[in-house]
Amino acid sequence: MSGVSKHKKRAERADGPKGNVLSELDDLDRKLRENKRSSDESDALQERFRRLEKSYTVVENLLDVSAAITSTLDLKVLLENIVDQILKITGCQRGFVMLKRDDGSLSMEIWRATGQSAWKEADLAVSRTVPRQVAETLQPIFSSNVMELGDVEISESIHVLKIATVVCLPLAFEGELVGVIYADSKFVSERFLDSDLKVMKAFAAQAAIAINNAKSHGELELQREHLEEQNISLRHKLGEEFASYGMVTRNSRMEELFERVNKIAPSDISVLVQGETGTGKEILARAIHEKSKRGRERFEPVNCGAIPEGLVESILFGHRRGAFTGAVADRPGLFEIANGGTLFLDEVGDMPLESQAKLLRVIQEKVVRRIGEENRPRNVDVRIICATNRDLSKAVKEGRFREDLYHRLRAAELVLPPLRDRREDIIPLAEYFLKKHAEEKKEPLPKLHKDAKEFLLRNQWEGNIRVLKSAIEYAIVFQDEGGVIRAAALKGFFHQEDEAVENMTSESLKAKLQHYETEVIRRTLDRHSWNITSAAKALAISRQQLHNKIKRFNITYDNK
Repeated sequence: MSGVSKHKKRAERADGPKGNVLSELDDLDRKLRENKRSSDESDALQERFRRLEKSYTVVENLLDVSAAITSTLDLKVLLENIVDQILKITGCQRGFVMLKRDDGSLSMEIWRATGQSAWKEADLAVSRTVPRQVAETLQPIFSSNVMELGDVEISESIHVLKIATVVCLPLAFEGELVGVIYADSKFVSERFLDSDLKVMKAFAAQAAIAINNAKSHGELELQREHLEEQNISLRHKLGEEFASYGMVTRNSRMEELFERVNKIAPSDISVLVQGETGTGKEILARAIHEKSKRGRERFEPVNCGAIPEGLVESILFGHRRGAFTGAVADRPGLFEIANGGTLFLDEVGDMPLESQAKLLRVIQEKVVRRIGEENRPRNVDVRIICATNRDLSKAVKEGRFREDLYHRLRAAELVLPPLRDRREDIIPLAEYFLKKHAEEKKEPLPKLHKDAKEFLLRNQWEGNIRVLKSAIEYAIVFQDEGGVIRAAALKGFFHQEDEAVENMTSESLKAKLQHYETEVIRRTLDRHSWNITSAAKALAISRQQLHNKIKRFNITYDNK
C-alpha cells in the first residue's frame, strides 16, 4: 500500500486532532512524491513529514495511555500501567513510580523495564537527586542527552550511573504532590520536542488523578472490609448472647433477626412473632422480655388456642366470685398477674372475634374489668408479645381476625424461619441439646456419629426445633456403650409410636381402641403445639368434643 493510500485510509477512520494530523501527513506525502523543488525545500518537507508522523504516534500513545490508566481502580495494576506507558511514550529502557508517604518522604512503589517484568536488585541504583528535586519544585526534568543539563549536581549523579536520557515528572493533584514518575535509558534518544513535553505533562496530570482515585477507592474498600469484619464480629457476639436462651445459630437470617430484637427489646412496642410450629417463638418472646426494662418482672405465657372458648376472657381479664357457674372465688386475669411485665399470647390467631374486641380495648385503654366487676376498672401496665403460625393478614381479609387489632399487635414484626431453611443450624442445635442434657444430668457428653449427622441433615423437620430436641433426647437413651449416638437411635424416634400401637396384643378390643384413640389425639395435639382449634380441625371433630376427649383420656400437655 502506498504512503498516500495508507494515511488516507487512516484519516478516514479518525477524527479530531488525530484526523487532522493524518490529513496533513497525507498532503505532505503527496507533495514529496511530486517534488520538483530544490534540495533545501525537499529536506524541509522531509523533516516536517517526520515530525508530523511522530506527532501522530504521540497522539496514538496518549489515547492508549488514557485507556490504560482509567481502566482500573487497582492501585498496583494502575502503577504498572503508568510505568509501561511512560516507557512507551519516551522510548526509555526502565522506569518507576514513587509515591509520597504521610511523612512527606517518597517510597518506591513499582519498577519496570522493557524486556523484563521488573528490575533486578542490582538495577535499582538510580539517581535520587532527580526525583527529589522534581518533588520539591513540582517541575519536570526532560533530557534526551544528560550532558546538556545545566544542573551540575543532577548531571554528576546521572553520569555516575551512565544514564544518557532521563525523564522525571511530578504527579500532582489539586496542587499537592502525589508522587513522581521516572524513566531513563543508557543511550541518547531523539531530541524531545515541545509537543512531546506537552504530551508527557498531560500524561502526568492524568496519571495523578487516576492514582488519587485508586487510593481513595482503596481506602473506601479498606473501610468497607473493616466494617464488614466488625459486623461479622458483632453478629458472632449476638449469636453467643442468644445461645444462652437456647437460640443457637450460624444462619445469617437469624443473626439479622437478633439485631432487630436488640433494637426492639428496650422499647415497649407490641411485637408479633410469626413462624411455624416448633420454631422457638416463645423462646424468642422470652428473650425480648429479658432484654427489656421489664426483664425483672413477670413473663406470663398463654396458648390462646388451648383455652376453652368460653373461658378466654376469664383467663385474660379475671372474674368475680359467682360471675358464672364454676367461679367459686375471685380470680385475677393474666393482665393483672403480668402487670409491670410481659404477657405472651401464643397462637393469638385462634382467639374468638368477640374476645379480640375486648383485648383491643384493654390494650388501648390499659384498663381491665373482671367479669362480674365491669364497673370497677383496674389499671394495668403490660407489654404484649404475640405469636402465631397462621397468616394473620389472610385471616383479616377473610373476616376471622380484626384488622384494627392486627395492626395494633404488629407494631414490630419478627419472622422465624423454619429449620429446613437454616440447615446449617441442625448439627449445632443437636450438639447444644446434647451438652445441655449432660450438664443437667451430670452425665458424660454423648457424641454424634457421622451417620447420625447425615440422618439429621436429610430430615425435613416438619416439627422444627421442638421435634429435633425430642429426637435427641430419645437418642441419648439409646446411645451405644462408647457414648456415641448412631443413626439407628434417631430412626427409632420416628417409628416408636407406630410400633407401640401395633404391638398391643393382650388388651380387650375396647381398651385397644381407646389406647389407639389416645395416641392419635396426643400426637395430633403435639403436632399442632396443643392448638385446640387446629388439632380439632385435623381430627375432623369440634373443639368441645376434643376438650371432652382430653379430659376423659387424661391427656396432659408435657411442656418440655
